[in-house]
Amino acid sequence: MKKTLVTFLLALALTTVSTSFAHGAQAQPAILYKNTNIGFSIEIPASWEGLYTIEESGLDEDGVIIINTDQQPDEVRAKFKLTGRTLYTLDATHISLQELGKFMPNVPMLGALLKVTGLLTQEEASNFLKDSFGKKFSSKVVESNLKALNRAFEEVKG
Repeated sequence: MKKTLVTFLLALALTTVSTSFAHGAQAQPAILYKNTNIGFSIEIPASWEGLYTIEESGLDEDGVIIINTDQQPDEVRAKFKLTGRTLYTLDATHISLQELGKFMPNVPMLGALLKVTGLLTQEEASNFLKDSFGKKFSSKVVESNLKALNRAFEEVKG
């Protein structure tokens, strides 16, 4: 589980960095990394060349997959012919649009990850979000993110 979680968090961090990088004021040279096996690509700053290694590996049989979709886990499993592994689904897009008013599925996906791994209880996750977001954002933003987080805990299917 630890390896999978680290891989997920690294991918999430790289995606966040890439998004910030891509939408910065000035375009910077970038390196495009592609994995055609899973249909994933990401642009990383050219200045990172030689500083980081991208290591690809398959997901262990006891790995966990969480997919942002409105489909049921059995539908996804059949569609992609997935065997083994534990599969969960969550419509994080729908939750973020309803609760945050825009496409920002990060908090709902984090909620799903925390629930299925048991890393934090719903109460612990909510308290952490309140403390962390409360220092940076308005109470309205904190409350909408809390709603998104709590819905993810309740609505993740697996």
